[in-house]
Amino acid sequence: MIHPDDLRPDDALTLKDIRAACPELDAVTRHVRSFATMTRDLRGDRLPAWINDVRGSGLPSLVQYADGLALDLDAVTAGLSVSWSSGQAEGQTRESS
Repeated sequence: MIHPDDLRPDDALTLKDIRAACPELDAVTRHVRSFATMTRDLRGDRLPAWINDVRGSGLPSLVQYADGLALDLDAVTAGLSVSWSSGQAEGQTRESS
């Protein structure tokens, strides 16, 4: 969950070795990092290309996730493109009187 640039050097080396030993994990890592960057940078315009890239990956669970996003592409793209967030409203309870 740590940004790759913030990993301790020994952790970065361990992760590099693990990814080199497992091509599937390396592919998942690349796709997840790409999605995280798209989310952080509000680049929903990149979503269709990301979905196509994932569909060609041969990673069934990730393909299923991408296919789910594609079902409502316009809404997901908008959600990844605007800075407005309902985060402060989520999880709040209304006290009853």
